[in-house]
Amino acid sequence: MKRLSLCAVLFLSFFLFARSASAQSIDGPFFGKQALVNYWAANQGSQATEIYLNGYLLHWSIGFGPAFFKSYYQCSDGLIRSNCNALNGPFRNGSDAKAYVNNVVGNSTSFIRLDVTILQNGSGSWFFQFKTCYGDPSPFSGNTVNYVLLDYYSSTSSGSIPGLACLPRL
Repeated sequence: MKRLSLCAVLFLSFFLFARSASAQSIDGPFFGKQALVNYWAANQGSQATEIYLNGYLLHWSIGFGPAFFKSYYQCSDGLIRSNCNALNGPFRNGSDAKAYVNNVVGNSTSFIRLDVTILQNGSGSWFFQFKTCYGDPSPFSGNTVNYVLLDYYSSTSSGSIPGLACLPRL
């Protein structure tokens, strides 16, 4: 009897976790690529739409008005979100990366660079190097979709720590 109860509890908890991980919110989290595709198939309006996953075109449709654009990323926990809320990113742009670093570190004395551009010339003990990753071109504008990842960071206390490689096409 106890074994049956334990199995039932484990099954129920797995079912509840899976449902929460595939929450039907525009920002996620989504449990996988197919959950994201299903969300946009069910929530497609009459507006032109472009949906990207890891910088690569996942879903697009022709419609009225300017195209609605949304980017998602597979985060380090495996779930898909529009904002991973992590130091290594991904971020939509350098400004988002800089704001996140300053929020986490707690001041604006860190040196922050994106590719070869200095975003913040700090005098503190932290150095953050971000890189731009490139995805697919937009079917509407032709502009390439890009995002920003942490390449590496270093500090006087923790040494140098590597970041991430650009995200793969899923």
